[in-house]
Amino acid sequence: MNRLLVFSMVALLGEQVCAQTVDSRCILNKIEWDGRAESCWKINNPSTASDAFSVDLDNRCAGLQMVAICAEFCDRNPAAGAVPGYLGLFPDNLVVDPTGRTPDTANPCVVVVKPTGQPGTFCRDVVAYDVPDKRLGSTNFHVVQGFCPGDSSLWLCADTNGTFFNHSYFTTDGYATPAIPFTVNWVLGPGVLPGDPVSLWVNGGLSTAIQETDEISLLFIGTAPYQPFMVFLTNCAGSLLFPALRLVLTTGIGAVDDAGHTACLVGPWPCGLIGTFCFAALYVDSSPTCDGRIRISNQVTVTTYPHPTCSGSCFGQVDDGVMDSMVWRVQNPAGSRDYFNVAFGAAPAAVQTLLHVEVASWNFCGSSAAWGEVGIYDSNFAVDPSGATPQLPALTSVSGQNVPASQSDWGYPATAFDTGDYQVAGGERFHAAAAWTSGDSCLWIATDTDGVDPGNPCGVDWDSSYFTRDGYITPAIPFSTGNTMIRIVWQ
Repeated sequence: MNRLLVFSMVALLGEQVCAQTVDSRCILNKIEWDGRAESCWKINNPSTASDAFSVDLDNRCAGLQMVAICAEFCDRNPAAGAVPGYLGLFPDNLVVDPTGRTPDTANPCVVVVKPTGQPGTFCRDVVAYDVPDKRLGSTNFHVVQGFCPGDSSLWLCADTNGTFFNHSYFTTDGYATPAIPFTVNWVLGPGVLPGDPVSLWVNGGLSTAIQETDEISLLFIGTAPYQPFMVFLTNCAGSLLFPALRLVLTTGIGAVDDAGHTACLVGPWPCGLIGTFCFAALYVDSSPTCDGRIRISNQVTVTTYPHPTCSGSCFGQVDDGVMDSMVWRVQNPAGSRDYFNVAFGAAPAAVQTLLHVEVASWNFCGSSAAWGEVGIYDSNFAVDPSGATPQLPALTSVSGQNVPASQSDWGYPATAFDTGDYQVAGGERFHAAAAWTSGDSCLWIATDTDGVDPGNPCGVDWDSSYFTRDGYITPAIPFSTGNTMIRIVWQ
């Protein structure tokens, strides 16, 4: 076994997703984990055709309609275009294993071979691979993920520090012999519709609590394709007030089921709307006996709380301000084009001048050592349309500034680098980054790995830290182990 550590209302009209996938935000995944993977795994490297991971569902999903199989991968070589060998739903093989822990891979209930999509790098996103819809009965099932023979790129992510559910297994012989239990939770499971027609759902449930800027997904489950509906704000007592979306929509928009009976709307909750909000769908009942009558769906509730991002106070810092025992560098000794960067995005209106950069620096040498460069950068959308990669040269930077011998920054204020004031023009998508000098073995950067220490309330963004070995000639590589402690100080 191998281990690799590792509302804008317009926006609610949804986004396109990759071939052979559905939007994972629109369905309810039945993965057993704590919501964050700490490692990823293969059985053999390179893989063989008989290598597979499985999760024993028993009958925990009985009665639900499965529309996808959800998995989270780390792809060590995204350019190679690696895909899973297969994903499928299988019954028990009681001949091989009377305990019911082994799937019968010779008799698939549902299977897709080499499904395309974006597996993702370093366990960042759950991908929902589209499979033929199936209503799950009371039979025991297993979700299985196989590998392409010869693959060295794709690794399955695992939750290794949450509650252990005792449902994760693997095989080296295609389950010709009983499945082998393993003490992790595979990030692998069915993606299901949360309810039945006709119903409205928010973030996979009937209620949700979010902060400003958090994503909200509204899923309407209808009875037919192209079924008209309209989302209304209600008074939370069931009475319609006014349209939340001033459009009559139809099922089929962002549909997550094969028949097109669903519509999924996804987007960020806008700043400034704080409180409890209720929504319902007004829809045309297209059943034969109702002759197009207008009906009202169930009601869903959204409770929202302030987020410092909306006031500008979170800009320039994504960690909680306290180091959690780990320091990092790209490689040791450093290469000539090694950088760590943190992506901050657009500056809010309150931010006018970027003053300097602080890097939580650790110097393990008995003499001073200098960073090659510390600076503030715009995004390079030509190299990376996601905005995660800095554009070199810097908007403003400083080179050669020493870090004192034996320096150890456990939090902020940290070692400050006078990059020179930068006046925000508007339109920039900012990064702060630190580059090593070639051959350096002294300097390391602290990380926040829990995001919960007292201090800055913004330490919850696990998708903003990146690194490179090539000076960002290619897209920045996500750093999923924690938040790199680099911040911009502004006024």
